[in-house]
Amino acid sequence: MMKIDDIREGDNGYRWAQLPKRRVFFWNAMDDADKAWTPLHRHMRRAFNLVHRRDLEMRTWDLEKLEMFIDQLERWTAGLRAEIDQLRGSDLSKRKRIELLRNTKGRTPEEAAAFLAKADQLEQEMNG
Repeated sequence: MMKIDDIREGDNGYRWAQLPKRRVFFWNAMDDADKAWTPLHRHMRRAFNLVHRRDLEMRTWDLEKLEMFIDQLERWTAGLRAEIDQLRGSDLSKRKRIELLRNTKGRTPEEAAAFLAKADQLEQEMNG
């Protein structure tokens, strides 16, 4: 795991990143990451729209550069998935994970819908 922040833990088990001007808890970090999708999408869409249309050599270079960026994103997300699997632990079977996802007690309707959709996806993967 890559350490990028000063991570602290309270007596209650809650963890946070202590930044120079604020504390960031898990949901703050997730909200910040979610907000980053909009500018990433905008800039990537702009890059696709700016691919050279006439010069084959420039077009090829532009497309290669886009593909290298996407490859980098894929490697990064694969690393994140590996970290999630490591944090989840090998003792959590897919069946148990589905059971935990289906327990939506205390969740908002949006969270419950997302968790149930993920459980459905996992079941489809299991059933092939």
